[in-house]
Amino acid sequence: MKTFKLSIILIFLFLKTFSKAQSTVILLCDYKDSGGTYNEVVLTFYSCIVPTTFIISQPKVKISSINDESNKNLVKAIQANDGTIKYFSNSFGDFFPNVIYISVINSKLLEIRRENLEKFEQLKVIYLCNNQLEFLERDLFVKNKLLSFVYLNDNNFKFVDSATFNGLFYLEYLSMENAGCIHQQARNRHAVINLTKKAANQCNDEIVIDDIVKRDQKEFLESCNEEIFIKVCHLDSNRKISFFNQLFEEKCQKLIKT
Repeated sequence: MKTFKLSIILIFLFLKTFSKAQSTVILLCDYKDSGGTYNEVVLTFYSCIVPTTFIISQPKVKISSINDESNKNLVKAIQANDGTIKYFSNSFGDFFPNVIYISVINSKLLEIRRENLEKFEQLKVIYLCNNQLEFLERDLFVKNKLLSFVYLNDNNFKFVDSATFNGLFYLEYLSMENAGCIHQQARNRHAVINLTKKAANQCNDEIVIDDIVKRDQKEFLESCNEEIFIKVCHLDSNRKISFFNQLFEEKCQKLIKT
């Protein structure tokens, strides 16, 4: 019986380790001063220009290294435009902690998650225009307290959580034109508050959320990964939280205790 228990635990640990295995890529930035629009004024930022040949086509890809790493603390902007960045790697924040400007335009971006942005505590401007975004999760910018300008034009939003923009007291410009369920921009604080409420009311198609949950659920069930469990529960409704609580208890805790 003890051997059986040990085997189960070893299988569980293997699954957890396997689940954390990520594809890795090497990023070769073109470092240079590059113009970016901030408060409708073109400013120059020392930037990591991501080459269009740099491709991220699946979630959880890790950037293993960058060129000229001595530059990383000097970089104030990441510009990854006109390429294929379907998922924004968490690793960008590991290498470039002082970024205030992010631009991912026309890059086939499918989703942006809280964990992708949480290391950019100095972020003030983000452009995610002309992509394929369909949902914005709760507390998306919870770690980006200084964020002032958000550009989300030309996407295909179907779901925007009522708390997506929570805590952004400096947010004074929000543009969501030609963005699926919403077509509007706001140029002052009062208008921004109204737009966030309108987006949450109009963009409430939970079908797209269900699709995301199913994907995360599969990964969760395969790995019994508590981190994924917490992430999914944070994203979704009380009904889904209860459902995942039950799954976590039945599929993971029971497995360890057997």
